[in-house]
Amino acid sequence: MFKYRMLFGLVAVLLMSTYAMGAYVTPAVENYSFEEPDTVQAQGSGNDAYKHNAWDEESNAKGTFTDVPDWESDTGAADSGVEKSTGYGSTDGVYAGFLMNGPDPSVWNIVSYRVQTGDQFKLAVDARNNWSAGSALGPQLQISLFYIDDGSVTGFAGARVTPLTWNKTVNLTDAWETFYLDLGDTTAAVGRLIGVELENVTEDVWGAGSSWIGIDNVRFVPEPTTMLLLGLGSVLSMRRRK
Repeated sequence: MFKYRMLFGLVAVLLMSTYAMGAYVTPAVENYSFEEPDTVQAQGSGNDAYKHNAWDEESNAKGTFTDVPDWESDTGAADSGVEKSTGYGSTDGVYAGFLMNGPDPSVWNIVSYRVQTGDQFKLAVDARNNWSAGSALGPQLQISLFYIDDGSVTGFAGARVTPLTWNKTVNLTDAWETFYLDLGDTTAAVGRLIGVELENVTEDVWGAGSSWIGIDNVRFVPEPTTMLLLGLGSVLSMRRRK
């Protein structure tokens, strides 16, 4: 009986802590693993095979491409997009995204969720260095969360706002790793759509692209206290059934 009291006491403390910190929410990121439903034209062999060198429907020096669902860029990409995992691999699905630095723009995705009072977000992104040269700082990815500043009821109809405190720059290696952006205060975004933005900010020593990084499996995750509570709930449920 004493063990149960201790366990329930711990759960109560964790619940109060979670309430005090606010609620971490995990809205779905559409096409979180950069899947491309159309046939991707082969550009060559090895790492250059099965690349889709664009985010939007467009033609560029690499060919003519259809739209990558749910991901957008402000300007046309010269050498960024999605590629099959036969190249540098992926962590979820068949494809992964890739971003060139220098002249290529960021890529962003608006999540179909409007921020509510007390919401908190923890964004997880898998990333790696595909190929980079010449930068003293090494390959770098900037992860950002933004909101739409119009407060409209439906759709994307206003300016993208990325507060400085909602950015994080991470250093990449040649192996896939998971990086997190933990966002606490979302007061400014209440009632607005939220989105994800990713950019290759590696120093451009050549002036026309000198780095390509891989990105995959973009998702919101619960914070540790919530995960622990879920685990404790499962344990208690099992004990009751026994």
